[in-house]
Amino acid sequence: MIALENVSKTYGNHVALAPLTLHFPARQTTALIGESGSGKSTLLRLLLGLIVPDSGTALFDGVALDRSNRDEIRHRVGYVIQDGGLFPHLTAEANIILLARHLRRDPEWVSSRIATLAELVHLSPETLRHYPRQLSGGQRQRVGLMRALMLDPDVLLLDEPLGALDPVTRFGLQQELKTIFATLGKTVVLVTHDVGEAAYFSDTLVLLRGGKVVQQGSVADFLERPVDPYVTEFVRAQRGLPPETAH
Repeated sequence: MIALENVSKTYGNHVALAPLTLHFPARQTTALIGESGSGKSTLLRLLLGLIVPDSGTALFDGVALDRSNRDEIRHRVGYVIQDGGLFPHLTAEANIILLARHLRRDPEWVSSRIATLAELVHLSPETLRHYPRQLSGGQRQRVGLMRALMLDPDVLLLDEPLGALDPVTRFGLQQELKTIFATLGKTVVLVTHDVGEAAYFSDTLVLLRGGKVVQQGSVADFLERPVDPYVTEFVRAQRGLPPETAH
C-alpha cells in the first residue's frame, strides 16, 4: 500500500533519516517507536508528502509521490496529530468537514458521513457544535480522528495521537481506537514512544534510533529475539507491557 524506498532526510548537519527502505502492509497497523529525535515524525511526514526526501521515493500503491499527484494522494490519507490539531475559530463540525466542503462534496453525503463517524467515535451531535476550547482532550482527539476519516481514506497516519491525554482518558481511547482500526480495516501507521501502546495496537513494530531502523518485527521478536542491546534497553525502560500484548 505505502512504502519508502531508500529515503533519506537531513537538516543541515543533522541526519533526520539515514537511507532506509520500509514497506507498510495494506490493512495492517504498523507502530513507529523510538526516543525523541529518532526520526519517527519525519518518516510520517515523508509518507504524507509534507516534506520532500533528499533521496529516495515515497510510494503510494506503487506510484511515486511527487508534486504532480501530492494533493490527490493526500486526499486518500487521513492524518491525526496530538490533541487533534483543530482550528480554534471553527466548531468541531466545521473542522471535520473543512476539506470535504473545499472539495465541494455533496451536502447530503457530508451529513451522512458526519453521522456515521460521530457514532463510530461516540460523539453526540451537540458536542460537534462546540468549539475546541469547549471540548475535553479526549473529545478533541475524537474530532481530529473524525476529520482524518471524513473522506474515507485508504491510509491513516497518527503522530502521538494520545500523548497529551491523562492516563484514564488515554486508556479508554486506546480501546476505542483498536476497535476502530479493526472495524475499518485500513492501513495504519502510528507514532508513539510507548512500547506497550505500540504492541497493543500493532501487527508490526519498527524501532528507530538516530534516523535508522534498529529492529522491525512483532512484540515477541523484541522481547525474545532482540537484534541489538539497545532494543533490550529501550524495552526495559518502559513501565511494562500490558497483559493484552502477550500473544
